[in-house]
Formats: sequence, C-alpha cells, structure tokens
Amino acid sequence: DADDERAEASEEDETDDGWVLVTSGMSDRRMQLDAEALEGEAPPRAELVWYVREPTEEILENLRWLARFPFLEQTWLGMGHTIPMPQPIFEGSALTTFFFLPPIITMEQELAENLRIGGDLVELYVVHLLTADEYALKKSGGTDAMLDLFDDNDYGFILDPERDSMVSS
Repeated sequence: DADDERAEASEEDETDDGWVLVTSGMSDRRMQLDAEALEGEAPPRAELVWYVREPTEEILENLRWLARFPFLEQTWLGMGHTIPMPQPIFEGSALTTFFFLPPIITMEQELAENLRIGGDLVELYVVHLLTADEYALKKSGGTDAMLDLFDDNDYGFILDPERDSMVSS
C-alpha cells in the first residue's frame, strides 16, 4: 500500500549526509485551537525537525521563527499545514512556502510515538519547502497531491534551497 510506504522509511533510504535540526522548547506550551477544532482534546504540542546539508545561520533563523510562529499568530501547526511567504525563503531560491509533514524516518517516528509532556502527546513535524507552483497544487489537490508529486519525483527530504519546481509546466 502506497500510504504504508510513505509512512515509514528505513535507514537504507538515507543516502545523503546532512544535519537533523530539532526545535527544543516549542512543546513547552500548547498551541492554540478554537473550541470547535479541539473537539474535547487538549491543544496540541509540537516540535519541528528540519533535515539540512549544513545548518547555516539563515536556516537556523528560519527554524527559530517557525518555532515561535504558532504563538505569535495564536494558531497551531499540523500535518499538511503550510505557511506561504511573500518572497523566497532563501535569496535566489524558488522556494516560497513552508510545508509540514510527520517524519518518515523510523527512528523519528518511534520518538514521536513516545514523546509526551504533562501527559500530552508531542507531535513532530518535518519542515519541507515548496515553490509557488507546488503550493498551488497543494491548495487545489491537498496534501495527498503533494505526496504523490514527491513520490513521482523521488523528492529528497534533505533541504536543497536551489531545487526547482517539481510541477510540470
């Protein structure tokens, strides 16, 4: 089943060297949901994971901002959520939108299953970046359309700020 393949990646799939950046302290506070969205559940807690080749100051600044975003905007982050930016995230890059998915690496999945604060589950979300065309596809076709695009293009989960759009013209 394709969903099972997406849900887990083995250590054999790791072919590139890089860094795993993880926020620390974001989950100390619950993110804010309205009463209807809560449906009797506690507001979510989360930490972010970002796979990068080199942890540049620009990447670290973006990750710090993302960790503060739900609290500055009194909102929350979840699977498939996006944060479109008015300009490219990196100078000279086509990437304009932050996109959040659960981890696909087995070790991070296992950590996410067992990470709790005060009895609340802490969700882990991996930071991905989309181009404007990819964001338009995500808006029209949903998260599954993006996952299909990732699969069709052998998308690498380590950040490549110079990556072109995977959407065919």
